[in-house]
Amino acid sequence: MTCSNHRPSLMVRRPDYTRPVIEYLFAALFDPHAAYGSTAAQAPPPDMPRSTPNKARSNTYYAHLADARIAWTTTPLTDKERRAIFLRHVLDWTNHDIARHEGVTRQTIEKRLFTGIGKLVATLNGAVFSEAHSH
Repeated sequence: MTCSNHRPSLMVRRPDYTRPVIEYLFAALFDPHAAYGSTAAQAPPPDMPRSTPNKARSNTYYAHLADARIAWTTTPLTDKERRAIFLRHVLDWTNHDIARHEGVTRQTIEKRLFTGIGKLVATLNGAVFSEAHSH
């Protein structure tokens, strides 16, 4: 027996962002060409006909990039966390190189990265960051 009063929810569920997703997005966030993707050496010429995409199953990459950009500007990161995230995930520096540049230990950089990415993930998921719940 089905209930005729049952309606599907119209609310769109937000994606659950994770640390790996955020770290991947930040590599592309400050690269104006990243949204266009890379071209494979064996790819067909650009003037070849393409298939029509299925919009119901389309990629959410652009939406995730937009969300990441908003999180970057609205999440209350310290300057040290923001700098560590930028150097690591945008410029691809190693934690050792960042630590040497900042004059601190590698463990300090790892803590800044952990806390900063955690805050970004919490912001994107509509939560409050807590170190106790992030381990």
